[in-house]
Amino acid sequence: MIMGDLRIIGLDDSVVTEEVADVVAALGGCKASEVKTGATPVSGVARTDIPPGPAPTRFAVFCASSRVRRIDTELGQEHCNLFNSWRTQNLLEQHVIELNAGICAISEPRHVPDNPFWHCSTNRQAAVFWRPAGVTKTCSLIHRAQDFVVIRYGEISIISCYISPNANRGDFLNFLDDLGVAIRGLDGRTIICGDYNSKSTLWGSPYTNARGESIEEWAENDLRLINTGTQPTCVRPQGSSIIDLTWSTADVSSYIKDWKVLTDLETLSDHEYISMMIGGHDTNRNFDNKKSKYPR
Repeated sequence: MIMGDLRIIGLDDSVVTEEVADVVAALGGCKASEVKTGATPVSGVARTDIPPGPAPTRFAVFCASSRVRRIDTELGQEHCNLFNSWRTQNLLEQHVIELNAGICAISEPRHVPDNPFWHCSTNRQAAVFWRPAGVTKTCSLIHRAQDFVVIRYGEISIISCYISPNANRGDFLNFLDDLGVAIRGLDGRTIICGDYNSKSTLWGSPYTNARGESIEEWAENDLRLINTGTQPTCVRPQGSSIIDLTWSTADVSSYIKDWKVLTDLETLSDHEYISMMIGGHDTNRNFDNKKSKYPR
C-alpha cells in the first residue's frame, strides 16, 4: 500500500497520538488502524502516515470542545453539542475553519486549552474560543461564572452558557438569576448563546415545561429570542427537541441576520450547529444607544 505523509501542527500538548489517529481516520474515511502516528518531538506537532483515499485536502488545527457557536467578521454564530468527545470537537474546529468562523461559543467542551484564544466558565462546561483569522478585532474576557462565560468583541458582549438537564430547580433558577445580573452589568449590546435544556412553545417545542416557563419569565424584560423556525437543534433516537437558544438585548437584535440550523454538516453529535451573521463590518457603529431593562 502506498502511504501519504501528513504533518499536523498546532496541537495542544495534552493531545495524544491515538486521538490524532482517530481524527485523521474519521475525516479521511479510513480505519484508525491504518493510520500510523509517530512521536511528537516538537510540542504541538504530530506526523502521520495515511492511506490513499477520499481524505480532505486540508486539515484543521485540532483542539477540543463540545458545544459551539460562532461569530464571524460581520459577526456570525454557530452552535453544536459534542458531548465531551475529542472526535466531535475536532470535527467542529475543522468546520469552523471551513466556514471562516471567528468566534465560537461552546457547551460541554472536551478540553479547554490554556491560551489567550480560549475562555471558559468556572465549571468548564461553557467556553468561547476565537480565531484571529476570522475577526477584525481581538476578544477579551469580561466575566466568568459557574455556568457561563462573557467575552467582549468590539462593543458587543457574547455569553456562552450551559445548564445541565440534571440540575435541580433551585440550581436552575440561580443560573438564570446570575445570568440576568451579568447581562444587566454589561449595559446592552449582548448576545447570549447556550443550551438551556428547556422546552417552550415560544421557541417551537410542542409543549412548555417548568424550565421553559421560568425562561419565558426571565427573558420578558426586553430580551429578544433570535431562534427562528421549528427545526430541531437536538436529534436523538428517542426524539428531537429545540433546546439550544440564542437571545440578545433589544439594541443589537436587529443586526442579527441569517440565523439557521446547519443540518447539512456532520457533527458526530446529537446536536446540530447553528449559524448566524451579526451586524456590519464595524461593530462599534450604528447601534441603538437607547437604554432598556434586562432580565431579573
